[in-house]
Amino acid sequence: MIYDVEFNSAGQVPSEGILKAAKLADETEFDTIWKGESNSRDPSVILSAIAAVTNRVKLGTAVIHVFARTPVETGIMCATLDELSRGRFVLGLGVANNTLASWHGLSFSEPLKRVREYIGIVRQVFAAQKMNAPGKFYSSTGFKLEFKPYSDHLPIILAALGPKMAELAGEICEGSIINMADPTRIQFVREHASQGARKAGRDFKDFKIVAKVRCSINEDIEKAKSALRKVVTFYTLAEFYRDMVSDMGFESEVSNVRETYQKAGFKKASEYITDDMLKKLPVVPASSFEELREGLKRFDNCGANKLLLPYVPSTENSTEETIQFVKYWKS
Repeated sequence: MIYDVEFNSAGQVPSEGILKAAKLADETEFDTIWKGESNSRDPSVILSAIAAVTNRVKLGTAVIHVFARTPVETGIMCATLDELSRGRFVLGLGVANNTLASWHGLSFSEPLKRVREYIGIVRQVFAAQKMNAPGKFYSSTGFKLEFKPYSDHLPIILAALGPKMAELAGEICEGSIINMADPTRIQFVREHASQGARKAGRDFKDFKIVAKVRCSINEDIEKAKSALRKVVTFYTLAEFYRDMVSDMGFESEVSNVRETYQKAGFKKASEYITDDMLKKLPVVPASSFEELREGLKRFDNCGANKLLLPYVPSTENSTEETIQFVKYWKS
């Protein structure tokens, strides 16, 4: 199994702390450092800084959203990060949901057609082609990148939860990234991505299946569980994810969390995230690094060939705790 890492999944780690952890991660077995996009720190800024202080590790967005920036802007960002990192950049892309789209004053609609158009324009920008792309959702005419990226090809990893998005990933991307999915659901996404690749006549051998497994370490295991309960609560309330968590066997728990959130708020709702959910969903609370390694073993044969480990601090000293996590991994 190949392991990746993310340092700011829940927004606790300041930029300076992320860079300190990234420099250490460059000396470990971690293959890629990822940074997501929501209402936290900007991934392009953070990854640019990481590129400047690392030499080996790959850098990726996990993920940025088609509703957050135009495809031309994303193409320019990709070309710049590819140049700055000397070919180490990977674009992780997703469609998010109504909530995130509304943050940017947009309406969520037709995600499959939208992301296909978006990826087409990003690839053309990255290839420094003169744009003539009149699309239904995105269009660009006349633009041409005035420098050549370091790499000839941009690897794109598409976020997928359902069968159609997974098939699209297999058809036009280099991989799929899967968030909050248990081993059975990861295998489900893999099978549909494989179908998409087969229909398109593509070789699936090198296709990347990147599964997110959040983790937290504290000698007091209840503190580690508490940190991860907050993350699970967030996704249990989020559009699309709540349906997936229900489908994975937690329909009554999802209902309890949602009802409690509406009546009493987030903190009270998190109390309805059960230990059984923490055992079966892609989160690993641990009291030691050895216990974490043991907990990750249930994903050994899940269909993923990469595990992305977003570290979730359980103390107020988020930077030091995150750095300690990397040091554990280095040792």
